[in-house]
Amino acid sequence: MTDTPPVQAPSSGVIVHPKVLFLAFLLLLFKPKLCVDGGEPMNLIWGENFVPLPAGHHTLRCYVPYLIYRHLGDSTIEVDVTPGGSPKFQWRTPWLVFLKGKWKFITSG
Repeated sequence: MTDTPPVQAPSSGVIVHPKVLFLAFLLLLFKPKLCVDGGEPMNLIWGENFVPLPAGHHTLRCYVPYLIYRHLGDSTIEVDVTPGGSPKFQWRTPWLVFLKGKWKFITSG
């Protein structure tokens, strides 16, 4: 008889992929921040980040603290998370420091 761990249901959440424009490669030295539903900002990496969230409607806000622009590319998106689902979104830095970043829906999961 073998002991197998109980199978857990897949957790729901979102996948956020911050992306920097090629010419703004210096931004790679700074970590993007994500705020969920107006909460405290969390550090992300440049690339895919899974953020566990309960099913329901959520607000995502992303920006990069860059030198004197403490909220470079600050922009938000409203998302709906289904139970066990993890939709994927891309947030892209702006081409000028005083513009908003752009959100893009990639896939539903």
